[in-house]
Amino acid sequence: MGGLGKTTLAQKVYKSNELERHFPCRIWLSISQKFDVHNLLREILYSVEPNLRNENPTIRQEDLRTKLRESLTQQRYLIVLDDVWSIGLWESLRTTLPDEKNASRVLITTRIVDVARAADGDSTPHELRHLNENESLTLLFQKANIPIGESGVQFRTDLNDVARQLTKKCAYLPLALIVLGSILSRRERTKDAWQRVHETLDWHDEATKRCSEVLLLSYVELPYHLKPCFLYFASFPEDYEISAKHVIRMWIAEGFKPRGGHGTMEEKAQNFLEELLQRSLFQVIKKSWDGKCKTCRVHDLVREMAIQEAREENFFTVFTKEDDEIQFSAQKVRRAMLQCNPPTNFGIHSKKNTFFAHIWAI
Repeated sequence: MGGLGKTTLAQKVYKSNELERHFPCRIWLSISQKFDVHNLLREILYSVEPNLRNENPTIRQEDLRTKLRESLTQQRYLIVLDDVWSIGLWESLRTTLPDEKNASRVLITTRIVDVARAADGDSTPHELRHLNENESLTLLFQKANIPIGESGVQFRTDLNDVARQLTKKCAYLPLALIVLGSILSRRERTKDAWQRVHETLDWHDEATKRCSEVLLLSYVELPYHLKPCFLYFASFPEDYEISAKHVIRMWIAEGFKPRGGHGTMEEKAQNFLEELLQRSLFQVIKKSWDGKCKTCRVHDLVREMAIQEAREENFFTVFTKEDDEIQFSAQKVRRAMLQCNPPTNFGIHSKKNTFFAHIWAI
């Protein structure tokens, strides 16, 4: 299931100094549910041979496989395929990746057990467990900026009972605990204040729904000026590595302009981004020289929640290449996000031409 920390664990392995020395060639690929094998092959090849990125963009898939196989044959490589949803994806890549018996490895993360088992019948998948109560309390208090004692288990006695209720209701899921801890960090450190948070959440039996409720609360509690900025992130494709500079410029172009204060528009918008990051709603992928976010990624569960809220608030509507014809309803959509890879033609139909007057951005 989502939110257990599979990507976080894989990143720790991928970025470790020991593996960096062992694997001269390391490649990380974030996979979406609607993957494109040709694009994945190109990304792997361009990671190994960056100079080929601007050469022959229309290369045939068979030629692409041949070039990739040749490039990897002399390499000891580690390729991480993060968040794989389909056995077919691995099957389509397996024959292209050479096995020269030189200790090269492919690491796959997935929330589907059958995919993990099918990837390698000779090895046992590593299944992440839910945190136990003490681990959950430690994570919750850390994210709430509350000291937990040198031993790591000396919790605030006045908050213990309500904290245990909260961790249990979060199903001991790391993602839910991290976001909830960020919410609590802005509340009074009292039992009553935390109890009100507990009563605010509409808990369900299913762990994923519980996590979604925590994520929704994190959105509800955003200041008014940050809500459109947050929803805008959901317009990017699943698992997309988002440029902070790009999204800041888009905010300004859309009119999400901070008022008052000192500094340029870009500097103020950068502060908006930092505020959202402090709430644990995104994961920083790369940092710039001054420690600020350069690129980030939105967790699948966070993105799903944001898309739902964007639809309900008529903020934007996402259309994919599966939508052969875009049938606009009577509702006045302000922003239409057309997501397709490779580019394709959309058939746009509306009974009333006046509808298009309401679109602000495509």
